[in-house]
Amino acid sequence: MSDLVDGRSARIAWRRRYTGESARAVRDQLKGESGPVMPTPSDSDQTALEAAILRVLSRVVARPQRFQQPFDQTWPLDRVRPATGMVSLELQDQVLQGFLFEALPVHTPGGVRGIPGVRVIPARSHLDLRWTGPGGATSATVRLLGVSKERWRAIEPELILFSEATPLWAMGRNELHDAESTSLRTRPKDPISLMSAVLRRLWLWHEATWFATAVDESMLRVYWRHGPTHAQIVEMLQDPLCGVPGVAVASRLLSNDLRGVALALLDGSNTQHTELHDALAWANPDSMPRLPNDIVVPFEVWDQEEMRDALSRREISSVYRLLRRNGVTQRQIAALTGQSQSEVSEILKGRQVRSYDVLTRIAAGLGVPRGYMGLAYDETTASAVATLVDDSESAKRRRFLAHAARSWAMPLSEPPEPKHVAMADVRQVEAATRALRALAWQHGEGTIREALRAQLEWARTLLIPPAPDLVRERLMVAIANLEALAG
Repeated sequence: MSDLVDGRSARIAWRRRYTGESARAVRDQLKGESGPVMPTPSDSDQTALEAAILRVLSRVVARPQRFQQPFDQTWPLDRVRPATGMVSLELQDQVLQGFLFEALPVHTPGGVRGIPGVRVIPARSHLDLRWTGPGGATSATVRLLGVSKERWRAIEPELILFSEATPLWAMGRNELHDAESTSLRTRPKDPISLMSAVLRRLWLWHEATWFATAVDESMLRVYWRHGPTHAQIVEMLQDPLCGVPGVAVASRLLSNDLRGVALALLDGSNTQHTELHDALAWANPDSMPRLPNDIVVPFEVWDQEEMRDALSRREISSVYRLLRRNGVTQRQIAALTGQSQSEVSEILKGRQVRSYDVLTRIAAGLGVPRGYMGLAYDETTASAVATLVDDSESAKRRRFLAHAARSWAMPLSEPPEPKHVAMADVRQVEAATRALRALAWQHGEGTIREALRAQLEWARTLLIPPAPDLVRERLMVAIANLEALAG
């Protein structure tokens, strides 16, 4: 316990157990800012942004199959550097792109995905994620350490090209999309103080092999596998020096390697303390995040050549039959996709699925990378291209691009149509052109021909909706450049 810690050096060493940062970084922060050994956010906006970042990190770690990470992966966070005005994170390189894909806001037909109001500010040796409020002023920052301008420039085109919708983060720094303003007004009342506090102490779980969080009204639940015991986490979170002030923590060992804690900021009432411990009964298994061992379909199944072909043609009946061949039962398919067993049975017998909404629901439920079905290029699909870099792998790259182009070209009965065109859409066309030009330069024009044709078809649909004159002029130039690349 920290009550046995005496002296400045010992207190610095104690904080490092929570954050993984260097002794020098701790000394510099404490010297530059007055306050407790473990600093707290300066205001509610900073707290809210940090809470949203915790949600994103939790999703990335809890669902590693989406980003092609093994379940026994190393902890994705190298260190946390808390300060009063911001928090800095150093992420493992293999999760960086997946994290940005989940965190940066995009506009979908259903609203905003990602963190509304976040904008990207690159610098020489770091990348700032700054939150812009309704008034247009920047009021919160999370800094990603070690992400240089060059690294960001390499990631940016892929994030735009493989995004499922219009990238709002590419808009002006002090400009909010209407959908973002709506989302900010209706955001849920999460226990943001607890979520921010966990983010700032996330290094406590660095030996865990799996991690997830869940919000239950005013309480925050944290689950993890392996690593620290639940008793150790309770002790560290309630520590008077670097723990969470005013927190009550209840814990439970859920299995041999699965642990959980529930956190609440107490008002001193016995009733609230009882409710906290009752929350740890977790009688309803549906309230828990899905565990890695519960994932029915291994990622390798989607990489089988026969499965890839069925996915690219959106032959769901063939996909289901191949799943059955790989040991997935009809009941499991129904549970994962949200369909009835009779509906799954009809599809197995040959009923076609052409609805865009149904296809996306099936892809999400089964954990299929959407790019494999041509619904949208997602980060997993992008990663599959980006990692095939050796000359010996060039044939694989060409096959993958051919598959992707095939998927893009397949017609949908209910394709999403743009209702208006903004400058962010134009930037997406420009980024797609840059990315395809780079692939053509590295691997030959033949590797991008079909993908380029599909991208042109999409870009031309942007000429139909109304748009401001400035946006339309730049859009026409962007499409002309894309057409020039196509020859």
